Amino acid sequence: MREMYGAVQALVVGCVLISVLVPLGSLLGENMADGAVRDLHRTAREVAPRLDRALARESPGEADEARLLAELDRVHGVGAVVRRADGTVVTSPRSPAGLVAEAKRLSPQGGTRTLALPRGMPPGGHERIAVASALGPAGTSGTLLVEKSAAGLRGDILMAWFALAAVVPVGTALCLLPVVVLRRRAESSLERLRDTTRSLSEGAFHVRADTDAADLPAVRALARDINQLGSVIQSAIEEQRHFLADVAHQLRNPMIALRLRVENLRPHVADAEGARISRALADVDRLDRTLTDLLEHARSVPDVPGVQIENVCGVAENCVWGWAPVAEARSVRLKLSMPSRAWAMTRIGAVEQTLNVLLANALKYAPEDSVVEVRVERVDGGLHIAVRDQGPGLSDVERKLALKRGWSRDASGGSGIGLSIATKLIESSGGRLRLRSLSQGGLEAVVCLVSALPMEDGPPGAQGAGDGAARPPAAQEPPGPACPAPDSPVVCPPDATSLEEDRKSC
Repeated sequence: MREMYGAVQALVVGCVLISVLVPLGSLLGENMADGAVRDLHRTAREVAPRLDRALARESPGEADEARLLAELDRVHGVGAVVRRADGTVVTSPRSPAGLVAEAKRLSPQGGTRTLALPRGMPPGGHERIAVASALGPAGTSGTLLVEKSAAGLRGDILMAWFALAAVVPVGTALCLLPVVVLRRRAESSLERLRDTTRSLSEGAFHVRADTDAADLPAVRALARDINQLGSVIQSAIEEQRHFLADVAHQLRNPMIALRLRVENLRPHVADAEGARISRALADVDRLDRTLTDLLEHARSVPDVPGVQIENVCGVAENCVWGWAPVAEARSVRLKLSMPSRAWAMTRIGAVEQTLNVLLANALKYAPEDSVVEVRVERVDGGLHIAVRDQGPGLSDVERKLALKRGWSRDASGGSGIGLSIATKLIESSGGRLRLRSLSQGGLEAVVCLVSALPMEDGPPGAQGAGDGAARPPAAQEPPGPACPAPDSPVVCPPDATSLEEDRKSC
């Protein structure tokens, strides 16, 4: 079907080009024929004065006229004949016989006129172009006849038509090339989406489509919808597992108590009722096995080990508070902007470990009196955690190498495995880790996660630095008064209110 569609497209484009080029070729051929006639007229007018002077002599000689005709043949490649006023004809050795006969029949007439034109387009090889130019006033001295074969004109017109014919396949190819490129890009993106949907259908609900790899906006929107669908399914399955685990666990204890009470009834009933007690105990045992199966199913290991729904804002806040003393020692201010809650599907401990790696790198290369900013925001249905510093940044090549194991910017620096481990942790949670340089200098590391539940805005009084309400900076400024915090001491900016008041405003 795709091959037939491409063939129909090529046929339509080719027909359109042919319908345009055929009239163009006809007009071009006629223009070239008119140009050849004009050239022959100009040649006759240039030679006519010299022949007129030769004929005006008292004792004209045919040798002078024949010499001029031979020169005309040699220089311009045309055959020429002179018909004198007395009816005699002067020819050159290469004058065409047909032209000589036509000169004898020609009547004197003033000016320059066309005697023969090519009839075909392109003209045939035997056709000719002939013009007559009067010698003297109103042809009183005679008439010059000039003739040229149309074979050269035929070759020029055929070459022009061949060039236009070559435009048809080339133009068709150029018109179809963008279509082919876009189709292949769309097919490649759709193939990746198909792999993602196949993985989702097989139960790998942590798999997500790469929206950045989709070139077309429609495919990119489809990838986001598939990711959102996967997030909803994964969240629903996690909730179902938790619900089953809770129900099974809560019913186990009443089931055990029920069995004990039924067994305690056995000594108090008649032997005839013992069979009923046994059947009741069998029903209790069957129900107990059902609850056990439900509990085991709920506790079964999912495709992604340890995947859970986590409040990323709480993790980000704890990490920022944990690195506050290091930032204080290096005279760097930590700034945190986030909504009140933001839920994401993550592997257990992945976000915390990744943020620790990113904050360690940012504080290592951030200059004194600079700001390291941590932002949590929702972008295109996903959840982004951005760590931005004002350090030297990385080049394009270094950003690619930084995510690989063993690469370190400093020869005597760290082990070079922190970012690679963080990348694997985030990818195992269905997310991505990206590095990009900032126009004003510095580096931004963005953790892209799968949003599990809608983000909640903060209370009306919170200060924001984005779409949602922002947390106050759990940060430190260079020299400033120490402010107590619930977990660890943090240095606050000199012009800021107390950190405890800022925390309460969120």
